Amino acid sequence: MNDVSESVQDGAHKLCTSSEMDESSGSSSTSTATALQQGVQSTFEAHHNEIRRRSHLDNETINSRMFERVSSDGVDDPFEHADQKFVVFSLSQAEFAPCPRDSAQPAVCVYGAFETIEDAHEHARLVTAKHPQFSVFIDRSHKWIVAAATMAHLTDAQYVEEHTKRLLEGVRAQNEANQREFDENVANRRAGEVTTPSDEPVGESNDSTESAERSNDRIHADCKIAEHRSAAVSFVCDDASPPEFLFRVYACYETDDAIHRYVCNTCGDHVSEHHIDVIKTSTWVFPQRMHSSKVAKEVYRSSELNKVMNTHKKNPQEVERFYREHPDVAANGAANGAANGAANDWHVVEAADASSVIVASDGPRD
Repeated sequence: MNDVSESVQDGAHKLCTSSEMDESSGSSSTSTATALQQGVQSTFEAHHNEIRRRSHLDNETINSRMFERVSSDGVDDPFEHADQKFVVFSLSQAEFAPCPRDSAQPAVCVYGAFETIEDAHEHARLVTAKHPQFSVFIDRSHKWIVAAATMAHLTDAQYVEEHTKRLLEGVRAQNEANQREFDENVANRRAGEVTTPSDEPVGESNDSTESAERSNDRIHADCKIAEHRSAAVSFVCDDASPPEFLFRVYACYETDDAIHRYVCNTCGDHVSEHHIDVIKTSTWVFPQRMHSSKVAKEVYRSSELNKVMNTHKKNPQEVERFYREHPDVAANGAANGAANGAANDWHVVEAADASSVIVASDGPRD
């Protein structure tokens, strides 16, 4: 009996000792977990503070009508440059060489802008001398130009006027619809519908554009203007067949910094209904197949939306989690970005294949 008691007592003693060990181990684990939690909180504190800050953003901050200003040493350039009144360009259209193999993919090549019509004619003659197979045109800057598919359309003033009016009214109607959707999404605190682009490569060389792109490789260096390496333009695509898109040239610049400053500080204040693209001059650009999902850089008027959308491209899961936790910002951001809000963007198209485009935008293109 005593043995049994001793055994039980020994067992009780052993159990007690084991319990004490468990408590000690648990205390150590709790201490470790607490330290880990504090470390995580310390590591992500700045990130969490930023999320909380964004959750209180107002609609005016997200839906800004102006680009964030770029600092400059002097006075910003004017919207219209006195020494860039006339634009020299070539078209790749059904009746204008180099003709595209697919009439659904017309293209334009802008060489530069000039102060006088005589200067423009001189450069046009140079291009014609180097590339006699090219169509070469001269028109005014800051004017909507129709990329006519035929000579009949090009020379028909009434057709040009009506076609331009139809496409611009379509843009206005779409912008109004986007704004209504944005307002409804904000009021109902819901995200807009996201349009997923096709996996088909956009802007890469194919049969439809091979003719113009081969010609692009042969553009003579004498046709290029050192002071006009890039141009700020706007495009309006056409859903007709064959498409006759619109384009408007605002200004040409030599450096990326200069044209970036012009777009953000000047051009963006005057152009609010259309994307602003920055394209390389003396390069074929295909507006009908340009898509923001394929661009190298995209800049939005809202600095906050710019951060969110650029982060979304790099880390979609993080942004999606942020949106789930903050539906107010989701409604604002998605309506402006994913639902293709009012076109307030600027973009830079760096190559004929349109696969390295810098885009300044309030919302991705369709």
